[in-house]
Amino acid sequence: MNQFIVYRHRSREVTILVLSLVMLLLCARMLTMADTIMMLIIAVIALVFFGACTVIIVKRLVTGGQQLIVLTTEGFYDYSTATSTKKVLVPWREVEKIENAEMLGQHFVSVYLKDPEAFLTQLPMVVRKIAQVNAKMGYGEININLQTTKNINEDELVAKMNTFLAAS
Repeated sequence: MNQFIVYRHRSREVTILVLSLVMLLLCARMLTMADTIMMLIIAVIALVFFGACTVIIVKRLVTGGQQLIVLTTEGFYDYSTATSTKKVLVPWREVEKIENAEMLGQHFVSVYLKDPEAFLTQLPMVVRKIAQVNAKMGYGEININLQTTKNINEDELVAKMNTFLAAS
């Protein structure tokens, strides 16, 4: 057991892109129909939000590779979200525990670090801040979203990751 890879499910990502484009068009329509300042502000905020989501999804589809999670004997790489650790290896020796988590009906794998501050200094500031917010809400510093996976669910990934963790 040297390596285990979780792959992206392209058709799920395309579905998310289509939904994002629909929301973007609805926001643009709302912008043209805004008859109050409040409606205009809401439309602009929604347009910026869904525009950013669309850009992130397109970028991930075009340049994002097929790998979502890569588990190795040394640690793991997380490419699951725009704010994940990407090419920074998370060593197993830095991991305290791994568990399933849920927020607002969204399921994910939550990874708690032994010394978060020491590890997080390697990551970009935005990723560090998000990790700190996650921890303040009671979740692990690293949260892996499996919404666009091809071959695994949260329970299976937690079990696989804990196997790698125990063997390290």
